[in-house]
Amino acid sequence: MSVGVIGCGRSGTNMVLEILRGNPFFNASKEPENKSLFRHHQIYPNDYLTKCDTAYFSIPEFNTTLDYNYKMQIIWTIRDPRDMILSKIRRGQPKSTGGDCRGTASDASPAGCLEDMAHMFNCYKNAIEKYKDRVLLIKMEDVIIDIENKTSEMCKFLNVTYHPEMCNFVERIRVIEKRNRYNKLDKGQIGLWKNWKSIYNNFFSENNYPVEDMFREAQYLTDYFGYKSIGCQPD
Repeated sequence: MSVGVIGCGRSGTNMVLEILRGNPFFNASKEPENKSLFRHHQIYPNDYLTKCDTAYFSIPEFNTTLDYNYKMQIIWTIRDPRDMILSKIRRGQPKSTGGDCRGTASDASPAGCLEDMAHMFNCYKNAIEKYKDRVLLIKMEDVIIDIENKTSEMCKFLNVTYHPEMCNFVERIRVIEKRNRYNKLDKGQIGLWKNWKSIYNNFFSENNYPVEDMFREAQYLTDYFGYKSIGCQPD
């Protein structure tokens, strides 16, 4: 049983991958992300574990790989779309301006961000339509609030033994920017959208991003994945 941690960028894929990497059953990919997971249509070992954001594959590539790897299981991560928007744009800026990237990421513009999230949504709908029993949806917020319970749920889905040390994932984070930023589960990452004008040192208000328009355009995702409407508290 190989496992792919899949989701939109900035939805908790790295966190979930490192949680699962704490299970001795898995032999995780050497790199934090295998961007070619679905491109080569190869057969993966039964203990293989990696992540791959939806930006790096098409729906046909996904389907072909899952058909070849008929035992592959998918942990699909999601986060409040409004928080994903904010994180994508701010963290997608160059390191020289406070972001995580060498240059500006393709999903760090309003149009690129919304396009990336729409592609994720189409990929997810395809996945649950064709491979429903092989896909588990995990909300990033639920992991932050109750990591033990959500880790146990993932282990049960994957039919592997739960190990408490899986929850001590911070020390295993391989992405340097994330390891330097987080030394514990950060509940401050939940509901960023409620204070979008002031977060990240007023980045969005000072740079005149159309944040509220983007929230409205992503409302279909907010509703579909069970987050409450604009102006309300998140689930």
